[in-house]
Amino acid sequence: PALFRFRAPLAAAAAPAAAARDDGLTETERAHKRRLVARRKEAAASGAAKSHRERVDDLNEKLSTMTEHNDIPRISAAGNG
Repeated sequence: PALFRFRAPLAAAAAPAAAARDDGLTETERAHKRRLVARRKEAAASGAAKSHRERVDDLNEKLSTMTEHNDIPRISAAGNG
């Protein structure tokens, strides 16, 4: 993975604060990690708002409104063993 981490030498010289926190990640990778953490916190907060029973009820409601596209009546069982 270290082969794909290219950094511009001028960027490190221009920003000494960025060079001080050199954790082996590029700025884009750091931004990606920050977004992941934010999304996980948001998902945890929204998931904690509902109980398991409420989530199951919501799923059952969603499934009851979906079309049953896999429920096709079989015309013939020929060739199935």
